[in-house]
Amino acid sequence: MLEDIKNCTSVVHIIGSFVWMHLDEVLLLLFGGIGAIVVTELLRRYFAKKDQKEQQRRELEHRMKYAKKQLKRCLENVISDWEEPKSDMSIRRKKLCDNGIKLKGVVADHEEYLPTETVKEALDIVREMKETSTLNVLVHNVNKPADEQPDVIFKKRGNRVVERAKELIKIIRL
Repeated sequence: MLEDIKNCTSVVHIIGSFVWMHLDEVLLLLFGGIGAIVVTELLRRYFAKKDQKEQQRRELEHRMKYAKKQLKRCLENVISDWEEPKSDMSIRRKKLCDNGIKLKGVVADHEEYLPTETVKEALDIVREMKETSTLNVLVHNVNKPADEQPDVIFKKRGNRVVERAKELIKIIRL
């Protein structure tokens, strides 16, 4: 047993003397490995942050495109409902009011993803739609000229709303 301890001591002594003689290489390997781990972690964090920014940018672009698509669809509904040939003024008035409410909702939902000028123009159209749909329709008055009759005024203002909606659709680029 004493012989085993002597052998073990000599092995430890041999390993210790080897490490001591080559201490610079051992330390270089040790710190080189630690350095490699640190550099790898730093690079991983850098690229993760870069990927996160890219992901946020893509998500923002997607939301902006979706907002424009929703606004365009809503404006197209305004136009198609107004230009429907067989609808009378009361149906057009109801659809204009309903579409104004929908358009205002779409603008409110997606306001932060739409350009400021587009939002202002859309809200102006909503305001004009509300004013037009709530236009007081009086009984046809024979004393007034034809262009001052309530149905004519309603139709002119509705046509103006539709023209503004068409212009806004042209401005919106997908």
